[in-house]
Amino acid sequence: MCINHTSSFFNRISTVHFYLIAIIVGVLSSYFYISLLIKLAQIITDNFMKIFKCVSLPIISLSYNSNGVSV
Repeated sequence: MCINHTSSFFNRISTVHFYLIAIIVGVLSSYFYISLLIKLAQIITDNFMKIFKCVSLPIISLSYNSNGVSV
């Protein structure tokens, strides 16, 4: 009664493999100066920093009370 599931490519690769692939692509794109990958990485980095600031600043500001003392 079990259904045979076909394992897709993403189910067979672990998180460590994704990290290794990302590191290798990053090193190769900077070594060979692949401008498309460098621009894509810059866009991803900028968006990540904007999201991080959007999340972290309210947390930091709410962690202090009106006297400026940490709660």
